[in-house]
Amino acid sequence: MTLRDYVDVVLRRKKIVIAAALLTTLLAVALSAVQTPIYASKSEILIQPRGQDGLFEERIAALNARAIDTEIQVIEGQAVRLRVMADLGLGAEPDEVNATAVGQTDVVSLNIRSANAQNAATLANAYARAYIDVRREQAVGELLAASSEVQSAIDDLQIQIDALPDDDARRAPLVTQLANFNITLDQLRVDSALRTGGATIIREAVTSTDPVEPTPVRTAILALVVGLLLGLAAAFLVDYLDDKVRDVDDIGNITPKPVLAEVAIDATADGQPLAMENPDSQSVESYRALRTNLQFLGLDRRINVVQLTSSLAGEGKTTTATNLAIVLARAGNRVAAAAGTSIELVQPFTMLCHLEPWWWGYL
Repeated sequence: MTLRDYVDVVLRRKKIVIAAALLTTLLAVALSAVQTPIYASKSEILIQPRGQDGLFEERIAALNARAIDTEIQVIEGQAVRLRVMADLGLGAEPDEVNATAVGQTDVVSLNIRSANAQNAATLANAYARAYIDVRREQAVGELLAASSEVQSAIDDLQIQIDALPDDDARRAPLVTQLANFNITLDQLRVDSALRTGGATIIREAVTSTDPVEPTPVRTAILALVVGLLLGLAAAFLVDYLDDKVRDVDDIGNITPKPVLAEVAIDATADGQPLAMENPDSQSVESYRALRTNLQFLGLDRRINVVQLTSSLAGEGKTTTATNLAIVLARAGNRVAAAAGTSIELVQPFTMLCHLEPWWWGYL
């Protein structure tokens, strides 16, 4: 098939294509109309490496991708969700948060989708604060555990020091060690007081006025495109399965026999054959072309009878036979005709066409 053939199929089956496109579009718009609007809000937080908000910690330039993924799992985890429930006094678990890294930065976006625009903004901010609190509590808990270990070591050293005389040579190293432990304990206590959670809210969520779902215009456009594709597929399938004969090309696809002529079936007002009513019309010229081609066929073999047939009644067998008989008679051939579908040749290329009884007088 050429491009022209494809275009012809589309034009021939345009009703299927249009119907599929309209049906798909209307269905999509109807579903959008009954869909509950969904609103989205997001807050953004800047995350520092764990342990980088203390006074005595060595600074790390930035988080790596694995560390960011770890913090995202914490944000989306159960501990932060339960903290949000406690902070907002909720009786049921809130909508889940979707945390994503913003490009190649240490910024994480917290996204909330909800049927209520205000709830979406409130939850986005609550998740950000809850994450910072949970992260701070985890860091402080680690420092308190370390402080407890250091305090235990200090107590043990103090007991050992108290058990030794003042002039004992072993006392001085223990005192020095005790002083170092006390310095470490002071550092841990200061760090515990300074812990902020290692994250900062850099963008608070605001209430959205426009829902993110549904989007009727975009949905309608996508549905129209899908409908057109489905319609085109259906059109080509129907055309492929259609075995009707409509034109000369269809005949050529099913039989090697040559086409002698294309005849237009034109009815006259008084029911007279067109070859008598208007012998100079273009349609009658097609009957003359058929006559000429039949004469050429008679050069190789004698033609006595020409039979006209079709698959259904009313397709023009009688009309074609009568008009063909008339143009043959006017060309000097002896022709007789009666109602039927065959033309009989009385002598070499003298034809007997079966017509209505009243045609006997004319012929």
